Amino acid sequence: MPKRPDPLFSFPQRAEEAASVLDLLGGSPRRRPLTADEALAEEARIEREALAGIPASEAELARRLLTESPDFKKNRRAIRLLRHAAAAGSPEARHLLGLCCLRGQGVKQDLTAGLALVEAAAYAGVPAAELDAAKARALG
Repeated sequence: MPKRPDPLFSFPQRAEEAASVLDLLGGSPRRRPLTADEALAEEARIEREALAGIPASEAELARRLLTESPDFKKNRRAIRLLRHAAAAGSPEARHLLGLCCLRGQGVKQDLTAGLALVEAAAYAGVPAAELDAAKARALG
């Protein structure tokens, strides 16, 4: 069964998918949305890199699996990817795995382990992890 959205510990959303283009009128670069083909190519690239074991791509693929209509199989795959990426030193993976532990999504809820992972990601410089660590500490 999919996990309901958690208003306290929500997963960070991906950055707006866009590409830089040169604005001919203003002469400055601006962002434009990716075309459908470009978005599909980006999805395929992330999947390939995650299968190759690149931690940043594993974390991004896991984030997508956890946020885009999650179910039991997607949660299980996301946790596997996050554990591998976190072991390889990815701070984003530690943050997402910590959120899974705090929420109990894909793993048994463990507030202590979740807080430790989120704090490790915060110390590594993940801005969203700093906010989530502060929320978790405030809850006790």
